[in-house]
Amino acid sequence: MSWTVAGLRVGHSGGFRDWPVSGFDRAFLDGGPPALETFDTQKYPSEEAVWEAVAADPKLAVADVAFLQRGGGPPESNVAVGQEIEVKNPATGKTVGREVVAISAAGAAFSGVMVSRDSLDDLAGDLAVNRHYVAVSGGSDPDAVAADLQRSFLPNGLEARSFEGVVESALRDQEEFFDLIEGYLALGLLIGIGSLGVVMVRAVGERRRQIGVLRALGFPASAVRAAFLFESGLVALEGTLIGAALALGTGYQLVTFSTAFGEAGADFYVPWAQLVLLPAGVLLASLLVALPSALRATRTPPAAVLRTAGEGTA
Repeated sequence: MSWTVAGLRVGHSGGFRDWPVSGFDRAFLDGGPPALETFDTQKYPSEEAVWEAVAADPKLAVADVAFLQRGGGPPESNVAVGQEIEVKNPATGKTVGREVVAISAAGAAFSGVMVSRDSLDDLAGDLAVNRHYVAVSGGSDPDAVAADLQRSFLPNGLEARSFEGVVESALRDQEEFFDLIEGYLALGLLIGIGSLGVVMVRAVGERRRQIGVLRALGFPASAVRAAFLFESGLVALEGTLIGAALALGTGYQLVTFSTAFGEAGADFYVPWAQLVLLPAGVLLASLLVALPSALRATRTPPAAVLRTAGEGTA
């Protein structure tokens, strides 16, 4: 392929914006062209027929799914099948038109608008072949092959990347953002569990007299400990169930009714494993945090507790 950057716009209005343009030949088609997002099925019976038509007719073009898109997010559908785009020669300023006959689903390689080699020569002059798609042999690691190619052709300025590496690089920023959000959520969860422990410490201090009375009436220490642990577990369970219900409701609304995923949409499913393990972990952590307070509540003898309370009242 021959790859360059030219000014493009849809129709005859608006300003030109720099966007990649690639010219391919039939050798590229023999290796398997990119999949198409949409094309005119009445005019072309298959994707292969579309690519053959573009290779034979210099007035046709295939636009990429992210054509003239600013920033990330879902495709903005800035051009549709059947529309005409204008391409401005970066060297001469000459403007020519091309009819979009299909939208390519491949955007990670950033090949941009794809036309035939003859068409690209008319747009940007006689360009050298500066992009190659290489198939690795079975069992070979594409990233390792790319690294070997770059070392071997370092004096020539070769840059080699695998498609998987390109996609991972494009998604790395989004993954780091989600990791940051998960970190904040985990920090909030730890603070909530710690706050529950502080509340239980205060509860034991404020109920010393009631605890002493219950122990003096014959309640065993195990019953008092169980009461505090039950209170702590009930608060933790209520919080996790309410949080899980709100999270599922918000997630369902986001996935089902939001346009953030484009026309393809997304399927909503309930992560049952995480939904069971997370509340169970929170409940266990809450019981462990409340356990020292529950033990402290039963270690003081009832007579000492009642005598201290009586002296304070007098």
